[in-house]
Amino acid sequence: RIENLEEYTGLKSLWLHSNGFGTIENISHLHQLRCLFLQRNALTKIENLHGLNSLVQLDLSENAIRMVEGLSHLKQLTTLNLSKNALRDADSINHLRECVTLTSIDLTKNDLAGDGVIECLTS
Repeated sequence: RIENLEEYTGLKSLWLHSNGFGTIENISHLHQLRCLFLQRNALTKIENLHGLNSLVQLDLSENAIRMVEGLSHLKQLTTLNLSKNALRDADSINHLRECVTLTSIDLTKNDLAGDGVIECLTS
């Protein structure tokens, strides 16, 4: 469980990798946060990122995320790492079409296959 960060409202970068977190929570007050590293946890869902309007870089690699969601409101987000997750097809990454500020996306080692995967990344 992510907790006890209430006092750290001025954080710019936060490394929380390899902690076994199953949920993203209790960080929406970190309005100045620019970089968030949550790789190697037990996350299955992208959620509770509201309020992180300054976020530029997000690393969610090596989790168990099955669906890309909850990112389109992050208007400053340019770099997203989702490598080594459980993304399988175009439906699981379709939300990326709404993330128009992204300039770098890592989807390696997800076994993505099927019709539409390339179209999701090029539209």
